[in-house]
Amino acid sequence: MHVISQPDYLGVCQTLVTPGEIAEYLRFREELISHWAYSAVIPSEAALAGQFLESEDPQKKPHEKYRQNLHSLREEPSEFDLSFVLKPFA
Repeated sequence: MHVISQPDYLGVCQTLVTPGEIAEYLRFREELISHWAYSAVIPSEAALAGQFLESEDPQKKPHEKYRQNLHSLREEPSEFDLSFVLKPFA
């Protein structure tokens, strides 16, 4: 069971758009927290998501520095317009 605050979960869902990505992130999060629970300070949810984006390796030590990975994401919806794929099916 994952306990994530509502604002953090919303942030995860805005960053990782597909259900598959979210499921992968939750598996990563579970493994990371299980592995590091007693030997490292678990950082913010944003840092965990940033670490997931950089490397899906839960063996890497969690750190708040990974939060910066979220700032490097570009949000250009026009670059991801796939409506041309659906037009033939209208």
